[in-house]
Amino acid sequence: MYGKLAHIPVLALQGRIHGYEGHDAATVAFPVRALGVLGARALVITNAAGSCNPSFAPGDLMRITDHINFTVRNPLAAPTRNASGPGFRI
Repeated sequence: MYGKLAHIPVLALQGRIHGYEGHDAATVAFPVRALGVLGARALVITNAAGSCNPSFAPGDLMRITDHINFTVRNPLAAPTRNASGPGFRI
């Protein structure tokens, strides 16, 4: 879906692709890379996350600044150069 919010162009994606569903890292990262190619400079992602902070209640909003990746996959891994820009090898 696309449109404008306060005269700012906005793209919205629906659905999800997860590595634990058998998709490779490049496939999982593709939608975000595509948004970057289209000119997106900000990304808002929603999810359901838990917290060990007892002051948080169900439904509270929080900002996640990092995560622990328990998979052996890295969505940033890419050939050293591809259509979406420079990558790196892991």
